[in-house]
This record gives sequence, C-alpha cells and structure tokens, in this order.
Amino acid sequence: MKNIILILFLLFYQISFAQLKTYTGKGVVDDIKRADSVIILSHLNSNVAYFKDGKIIDSIDTRVIIKQKLNTFIVQEKQLLNQKAKKELIKIINTAKYKPPRGKPREIEKAGCYNPHHSVLIYMNGEIFHWEICFGCRGMSSNTHDYYKKIDELFDNKKYTLLQEFFKKQGMKYELYR
Repeated sequence: MKNIILILFLLFYQISFAQLKTYTGKGVVDDIKRADSVIILSHLNSNVAYFKDGKIIDSIDTRVIIKQKLNTFIVQEKQLLNQKAKKELIKIINTAKYKPPRGKPREIEKAGCYNPHHSVLIYMNGEIFHWEICFGCRGMSSNTHDYYKKIDELFDNKKYTLLQEFFKKQGMKYELYR
C-alpha cells in the first residue's frame, strides 16, 4: 500500500512539474502576474543584418533570445520591474482601446519600418516569453506563443504612447525620441 501511495505521489509530482514547463497561460497579463521576473530592454535593432566593408557580419546574431537565453551582446539598457511597475504594465495592457465614432476611420497609424529596439521579457518556470516593440512604426512581434504572436492586436496609438512613456519612466533612453 505504501509503495502504491509513493508511486502515485511521484507520478503526480512528475505530471505537475511537466505541466509547469509547458504552461502556456491565459494571456500576456496572466503571464506577467505569474512571472518569476519581468524585464524590459532597449537593444540594437533585432530585425537587421549588420555590415562591415559592404559584407554581412555573420558572427553577430541580433535575436533578443537565443536558445532560451538573453543575447546580452545587443542589450543597451535593462530594467527589472518591481511589483508596482508590473502592475503599471498590466494596467497599460488592460487600458481600453480607442473606439472611433461611427463613420470615422480607425485611429491606429502604422508605418512599415519595423526596427524593434525594445522588448518585454517574462521569465517563468525556467522559460523566457517575450515580445519586441518598434515605437517608430508602432509594431510588435513575438515568436513565443500564439497569444504573444497576436500581441500587436492588443495595442493602438493610445497604448503605444502609454507603453513608450512607461519605458521612459523606467529609465530607458535608447531609441526613445518622442
């Protein structure tokens, strides 16, 4: 009987641990709340190749996350968010999107440059979830989970402005012009 209980306990423990490693959450806000830590970054453009003497420098990998580790080579500024800052970030994400009056065009203005210089990293259970932000064209992308891939749909001009001000308030200066 003791052996059966021990086996059931070990089996339950293993299943529980496996679920933590594959946790996909209910969304970005849920992940921020459950995160071990949340970090914001400013970094070199992560969407471009770098050249020297007219040739691409193959040795520079400009991805923000490489094999579940932060690519510190491209990082310009890094800020660990405290609980108050995490709540402020959640408030920005939860801010209602602008609803134009009937017959008026949508308010969102996007250019096509997509030169991301900022990121939000969410560390949870040994994994890194992240999204990259281009404040120039007001674009976002992520290669983390499906709901992160659609993070751009959560933001409009109002939220981009609030997010950019949030980055400035946290001490970020690199590539924040406005």
